[in-house]
Formats: sequence, C-alpha cells, structure tokens
Amino acid sequence: MQTPTTAQLRIAIEALTKLGQRLHDEAAHSVVQLPETPLGAHYARNIDLRANEQISRIQTVVTQLKNWRQELLEQADNQQKSFHGAPENSIGNSDSCCSEEMTKLEFAML
Repeated sequence: MQTPTTAQLRIAIEALTKLGQRLHDEAAHSVVQLPETPLGAHYARNIDLRANEQISRIQTVVTQLKNWRQELLEQADNQQKSFHGAPENSIGNSDSCCSEEMTKLEFAML
C-alpha cells in the first residue's frame, strides 16, 4: 500500500471535519424536533450521546491524520534540505529556474 500524499491527507481531514459538523447539525435538528416530554428528553439525551461519541471518534482520527501529514511534510522538508545541501548534487546556480525543476523532480521521486 502506498503512503498517501499530504494533499490526500488534507482532503481526508477536511472531509472528516465536515462529517463531524454535519453529525452535530443533524443531531441538533433531531433534538429540536422532539416533543418536550420525558420520553422526548430521553431520546434527546441518547441522540446527543451517540452524536458526541461519533464526533469524538472522528476528531481522534482527524488528529492522527494531522500528525501523520505533519510528519510527512517534515520528512519532505528534511529530504529537500539534505538534497540541496549535498555538494555532489549542486548544479550551477541554485537560484535559477533549475532549482524549481529540481524541487519538482524531488517530489516526483518521493
């Protein structure tokens, strides 16, 4: 299995965050629709509890994905620094368009 890209992880983080918000909104809407009776209050507590459990699980996964994404970004940054810092890989003027091309090549190699 291939390691996901940081862009794929960012998309997953955004999607899960939106899912958590949608679960919250739907739970709130469901609670508002219930009658103000003891049974309605019981159902409202259950709805809130389930929604909070699901949102908590989603937030745990989002935190893990954010950490993983940050690790990948740091690895890529460290690889880029070591690549550009090595004298045997230095080619001509590193301030020219060639450095941009080398960066693209580096990411293609990842």
